[in-house]
Amino acid sequence: RMEGMSAAQEHSPAALIVATLKHNDVALAEGLDAFDQDGDGKLSLQDMVLSCKDLNLGLSDETVTRFHASMANAEGFIELDAWLKALEHPAGLENVLQSRGLAEPERISQMLNKIAAALEFNQLSVAEGFDAFDADGDGFISYDDLNATALSLELAIPSSDVERLHRHMDTSSTGLITLESFTALVGSADAQSVLQSRGVALPPADEQKGEAAGASGGPAAAAPPSTEVQDALNTVAATVSFNQLSADDGYDAFDVDEDGQVSLPDLRSAVQTLQMDMSEVSVLALFSYLDDGGTGAVSRGSWNRALATANADAV
Repeated sequence: RMEGMSAAQEHSPAALIVATLKHNDVALAEGLDAFDQDGDGKLSLQDMVLSCKDLNLGLSDETVTRFHASMANAEGFIELDAWLKALEHPAGLENVLQSRGLAEPERISQMLNKIAAALEFNQLSVAEGFDAFDADGDGFISYDDLNATALSLELAIPSSDVERLHRHMDTSSTGLITLESFTALVGSADAQSVLQSRGVALPPADEQKGEAAGASGGPAAAAPPSTEVQDALNTVAATVSFNQLSADDGYDAFDVDEDGQVSLPDLRSAVQTLQMDMSEVSVLALFSYLDDGGTGAVSRGSWNRALATANADAV
């Protein structure tokens, strides 16, 4: 049985219902069954009225009736598709969660800060970070994606907390984190507090990519790669050489989706397909180095310049 929350007339029915489901760790789809008081598999007006009263949502019968009618079919029952559509992104949800102390409790905030710090340390934008955490490249972050990447990046987040974080970031209660949700939550996190606590001082974001254009408008000199990046470059060069490819041909081979540029998903996919001995941390560091323009993709020029400095024989 679900636990109720204190009444709040100023909030919309949709926001109150979704907040109650989140408070009870009930998925949106399962919420339909939870509100089905008589268990007949149909959500009637009576079911919804009784559920709202049991949960002390502070909604009048008239308000519940109007809300039910907005979702009900011709027979007067709410079906799953209508339920999900009405409750997927309710306006005012954050206000309800914040008013009850459920929005980003301290532990959740700390985990979000760790993720933001990892992205900033690797000089990745939030959008690039989403691609990094989307391990299977399907456009969403599942629990397995989040857990695997957290382990690869050594974020020191227990699996139980990863599950809690995933539920929090899964704002649509579909079991998947969307780019919109990831951007909103990670983009507003405090990366600097984590970096400073570890004695890491980074230059401002607009300087981290090496100031792609100089005063004359020409390209700035690339910074020397770290040992980790150099090792990754050597591994790439060795793979390209082993397959008897030129640097240009290697670029095309790593452009997995053949869109004319090497994205982070392309690089990750190529590393996996070619069974290259490279950790996720190394992949992220390599991509950040090669994406010297901060565009979210590796240019052919950057690729060729970097491979020219690599030592395939060192692998």
